[in-house]
Amino acid sequence: MLATATQYETDILPNATIEVGAEYDTVVGGSPLLLLGGFIVLIGLTIAAAKNPKLAPVAGIAYALIMGVWVGAVSKMYDSAYNGIVTQALLATVGAFTAMLLLYTTRIVKVTNRMIGIIMGATVGVMLLYVFSMVLSLFGATPSFLTDSSPLGIGLSVLICGIAAFNLLVDFAFIERGVAAGAPAVFEWYSALSLLSTMVWLYLEVLRLLGRIQGR
Repeated sequence: MLATATQYETDILPNATIEVGAEYDTVVGGSPLLLLGGFIVLIGLTIAAAKNPKLAPVAGIAYALIMGVWVGAVSKMYDSAYNGIVTQALLATVGAFTAMLLLYTTRIVKVTNRMIGIIMGATVGVMLLYVFSMVLSLFGATPSFLTDSSPLGIGLSVLICGIAAFNLLVDFAFIERGVAAGAPAVFEWYSALSLLSTMVWLYLEVLRLLGRIQGR
């Protein structure tokens, strides 16, 4: 949900690499400090909306614009390395969204407070992992399992994709409970920002997972 605005480290950092055939090629240049600054801005927008929902319309629009540029750059990078991978990632993301929505609306999966706590705890864990990775990248020491196509790296990507997908359940529950409680109209913007951040996170994680699989 809100913590899901925080997830983009080595995919877009200057030392990140994607395996093409038998070789690794550097795919993105630029300043890690600039990227870290953008990362902090996105977190700041999310926190601002969380603390004051009235700011959600402005924060949501700014978030969409900034993240749109970011996602477009990452998507272009991956599509240049693996033709058609962006379409595959989009279809997988839409499929995951549809599946989670069906699981939620049919109550096959019941989103309890305990379940929300577990999902958010896992999300915070991923966030801390990415922040740690970004800090290390400033010194050229990004852990290899966060960027390579090893079994560990692919397994980690699968796990994070799952956590991102389950965050959709949290978003659905959040929205439904807000409507039931008669939340004000500004709640619509706040909910949209939360759902957008989750969808973007899920898409980029799926994109990275497919890139790792195709790069083996």
